Amino acid sequence: MIKKQTYPNYKIETIGISGKKKTGKKEFAVILQNALEARGVAKPIIKAGFADSIYQTLISLFSPKLTWDHFKNKEELIPGIALPNGDPANARRLLQDFGAMCMCMSPTVWIDRIFKHRLHDYIYIIYDVRLPNEAAAVMSHKGILIRLDSPVQDEHITETALDDFKGFDIVLECKTRGEMKDDIQDIVKSMNVY
Repeated sequence: MIKKQTYPNYKIETIGISGKKKTGKKEFAVILQNALEARGVAKPIIKAGFADSIYQTLISLFSPKLTWDHFKNKEELIPGIALPNGDPANARRLLQDFGAMCMCMSPTVWIDRIFKHRLHDYIYIIYDVRLPNEAAAVMSHKGILIRLDSPVQDEHITETALDDFKGFDIVLECKTRGEMKDDIQDIVKSMNVY
């Protein structure tokens, strides 16, 4: 169900999707891309995540202990890899902690990976907007922000940083895939991306 829906007066070039873990952000991005293409959007669409570079970096650092398969079930413990406190690590915790550590050194490191070499004449769907600076980056690139609301609880900063954020253009309750498709069709009809 769409809880809020507003649109800017400019042609949208970036669509940011925000939500807590397990809300279906990547699935939403795929359905949204398909719906936009079905409606004849004139520009090619690129789906990307701020965390994509984190995945790639972690795999290059920890291969063969860490593989792409570990990111399919992010809660599964990874043999042979531990957190600094000695606790066994899972993929989600590695992503969260490594990403946060790098951001301490450079707060825009993951944003820059997407927007420094942005291809113009493309629409970008960023499917993992989790922090205020990421939301600001999307907005500064002729963007809109979509929030997938969920009651999921997790105290990590990447899960809570946008809980009270008021700048979302569209807010949806998390739903089944079929209901999500219907909501996306309604959203796409009103988007100025053509």
